[in-house]
Amino acid sequence: MPTFSFTAPNGEKFNVNAPNGTTETQARTIFDQQYNTGALNQLGIGQTLNGLSTTASQTLNKVASLSSVALTNPVRAAQVLKQLPATISVGSLNTQQVTSLLGQAAQVVNQPFNVASVTKGIGCFGLTPSNLEQQGFLKPGTVSQFLGNNASADFTKILQSPAVWTGKSGIASLDSFLGSQNIQNITQQNIMNVGLSGIKSLGLVTGNEPAQQLSALVQGAAKFGPAAMADWAKGLASPNIVGSITDLAKGAQFAVGLVSKLFGGGGSRSITPTAGTVNRSAVDNAIITFLGNSKIPPPRYGPVKRDSQ
Repeated sequence: MPTFSFTAPNGEKFNVNAPNGTTETQARTIFDQQYNTGALNQLGIGQTLNGLSTTASQTLNKVASLSSVALTNPVRAAQVLKQLPATISVGSLNTQQVTSLLGQAAQVVNQPFNVASVTKGIGCFGLTPSNLEQQGFLKPGTVSQFLGNNASADFTKILQSPAVWTGKSGIASLDSFLGSQNIQNITQQNIMNVGLSGIKSLGLVTGNEPAQQLSALVQGAAKFGPAAMADWAKGLASPNIVGSITDLAKGAQFAVGLVSKLFGGGGSRSITPTAGTVNRSAVDNAIITFLGNSKIPPPRYGPVKRDSQ
């Protein structure tokens, strides 16, 4: 358990004990929050402060436990390269890392951006009517009035009506929203930031955590909501979703690591969408190995030529 020493603005010195894996920046942020709210006023001279809240400590331990979780359905480099680039950061996550998280979210849903379904949601990120209402595309009260708590309701019929749309960003119908991959991309990024604000308000994170930690929680909060992530960290999440949250969180960590391998994670290079990404050298080597004769040339890539005879 690491111990950090901080000096308050009035000159008082404090020792902060924190869970394993806590960075000095995280500990300092929690210390500042507690100091500014007067939580340290009753602390006597020479006493030791246990710095992170119970919830934050549980969260760090839960994320650390992902190291023993098997990775399922990892995002591929090709998916990241095809993904429309992120335009905003999310806490300590830079735009490259957010782009990779967008690619992972889309891969998990596995639905084209121009499709909406009751089972997978709206568009490539599987958004919900509640997401759209929260982001200002649907008029306030649309979900409660027409859908309520009925998760199996066919929302696609309700959203076909132009009367429930606000016209934000020129989107006035479900077809209009499904027709814009860019709007969906921006919306998902905004939802991620809303999720970050939520888990910050619940004391799960400060927003300055290392990317490997923060990505797991932000991705989960965007999909399942901040309250579900708090329950997950405490071991209280519904059995129906705990596995899905864990898989998504583990995949988010992989996605962030993938960006570091591809681009160094420094944020200086942008990710440009690329279609038809194929590692041909790997394909060539595999074919040669399969044929068992290096004298047989690998295939030649190019446009198909039609035989005139």
